[in-house]
Amino acid sequence: MTPILLTPGPVTTSEHVRRAMLQDSGTWDDDYLSLTQNVRSQILQLATKDVADFAVVLLQGSGTYAVEAALSSMVPRTGTLGILINGAYGERMLDIAAMQHSNRSITHCRIFSALSGSYCKITR
Repeated sequence: MTPILLTPGPVTTSEHVRRAMLQDSGTWDDDYLSLTQNVRSQILQLATKDVADFAVVLLQGSGTYAVEAALSSMVPRTGTLGILINGAYGERMLDIAAMQHSNRSITHCRIFSALSGSYCKITR
């Protein structure tokens, strides 16, 4: 019987990925360090021309974990956060943002049909 990977959300894992997971690799291994640095460098080059002024931090965790980290660190204190909501994940983002940014403007639009201004709300 083939083992089943149980994770929250719709996930399919190919046989290629399953085979790759059979090899242990640690953060202290040279090949792991090289691969990680290469990924960080490529992402940084995609994100900005000022590579000396920024760094890429890779996050290991669920999608919600990454979204929470981004929402808490990317919006300036005087900024406005915009969230387009078309389902439960967008609603979760709004809930996270409301907890983190209680003193900031949050603009959100629920988009289940054609977008119009009547769907957008600004909250504080």
